[in-house]
Amino acid sequence: MRGDIILPETIKDKLGESAKRNDALPIISPVFSTSREHILNLFEEQFLVDQLSKHRGNVTAAAKASKMTRQNFHALMKKYNIRAERFRI
Repeated sequence: MRGDIILPETIKDKLGESAKRNDALPIISPVFSTSREHILNLFEEQFLVDQLSKHRGNVTAAAKASKMTRQNFHALMKKYNIRAERFRI
């Protein structure tokens, strides 16, 4: 700290490890089930996007690589309003 200016590294040092851990996941509520559901939804959506990107929108290939049935993979796509066409080149 220089004079009256608080530097970012000063705050990080004071907050310690707990602040670093909280940055990893968006805890939106003190209620466990609410935060868990939110994080699970974020994970599912990101997982689908990643798999569809890797497989260029081929749902069958993305589902197979994910060890999921095509029907379950497609149901999750519908849940998050994700269209395979968006990933096709």
